[in-house]
Amino acid sequence: MMRLAERLREDGVDVLSVQSVSASCLQDRIVAKADLDALNASDAVVAICCDVGAETLAGVIDTKVLNPVVTLGQGSRDAGGTLIISRPDIADLPAGITLPEACRALLLPEGPFVG
Repeated sequence: MMRLAERLREDGVDVLSVQSVSASCLQDRIVAKADLDALNASDAVVAICCDVGAETLAGVIDTKVLNPVVTLGQGSRDAGGTLIISRPDIADLPAGITLPEACRALLLPEGPFVG
């Protein structure tokens, strides 16, 4: 998050704060841990989390919430450490597809969770 904030600052964006809330899909965590006054004082909030977390945040603050994250679905690591998407959120993806396969199919970078 700090690298993203720095890149936004380099592009001339006024980053007011960087906040972290575990399990952002749980409204009580957001309310307990986030600085809601700072978020509401912003023009926009960039939520780096799944779409459910961003929707939950949007329900708690009055500020526009931007979420650039593509959520592929639910999954887990197999015994070899490969991420398997067992319940895809994207209709074109079959259950059991690996994360690298899904990213190639959707022309997306694999992100920080591979390997």
